[in-house]
Amino acid sequence: MLLAHTQSESLVPSRVVILGASGVIGKAVTRLLSDRGVPQLCLSSTDINLVTPSASQRLCQLLRSTDSMVVLASLPLRHGRGLNMMVANVEIGLTIASAIAKTPIAHVVYVSSDAVYPRRIEDIDESTSIESSDPYAAMHILRERMFANLNSIPVARVRTTQVSSPDDTHNAYGPNRFRRTMIEERRIALFGEGEERRDHIMVQDVAAIIYRCLLHRSHGILNAVTGRSLTFAEVAKIVSSYSNFAPTIEFRPREVSLTHRRFDASLLKKMFPDFQFIPFERGEEEIQQRLSQHTICPETEKI
Repeated sequence: MLLAHTQSESLVPSRVVILGASGVIGKAVTRLLSDRGVPQLCLSSTDINLVTPSASQRLCQLLRSTDSMVVLASLPLRHGRGLNMMVANVEIGLTIASAIAKTPIAHVVYVSSDAVYPRRIEDIDESTSIESSDPYAAMHILRERMFANLNSIPVARVRTTQVSSPDDTHNAYGPNRFRRTMIEERRIALFGEGEERRDHIMVQDVAAIIYRCLLHRSHGILNAVTGRSLTFAEVAKIVSSYSNFAPTIEFRPREVSLTHRRFDASLLKKMFPDFQFIPFERGEEEIQQRLSQHTICPETEKI
């Protein structure tokens, strides 16, 4: 089901519970809600360890029937993308879904990933079929279905493309890794000629999309994408253009087959016609300005 609004008019939630508040997107959502004066309950693994048997009951005790919830809780990717990660994250999803089933709330926004779409498909929108191409994708598909099956509770499933942020700790191939190696090693490494195309979105835009879903108690599927796909070579050029020095660009043998990803952002524009994306160039400039002013140390991610 494509995204639709339960409320046609914007209505600020009485409180937003953020699970995974200490992660990259979680921190951005927390900042945005704070700026808007929205009451929130921010939870990380220091508050509730969602892999423990008592976690579901503990979460139940904290929930109110009028709450909206943003689900970002998962094991960080430093734990890998294999079966152990999948099982642990599915258990986390079950813990959260079980608590909501026992103590129903007003709304849920589940933040998923564009990894659920098959790698062989290059042009994607919300109606594109999904596929468990690896354990990471399978995990998100299973968790999406858990939350989608919560009776009578509107659930928005927001599938993000690659997120760009100065606080990134994943070191995934793309702007975040390019920026880090440029600063630390004065080089950027590209696979092949860097000709693959990908969509990149700023973390502030992801937070803004989540916020709009909260305002309308939206339900259904929405891709958090810009609709603009850049080659990794173009991304490397943009990243390096905001540096005070010229990093070395290296070309390495390709480790996986060449694939492109192009997203149709028509649904997002239809549902939130006033939304304006931060252009990748401006976002990258702001990130590097922030990094030049503060020493950013990778933080330990929490649930």
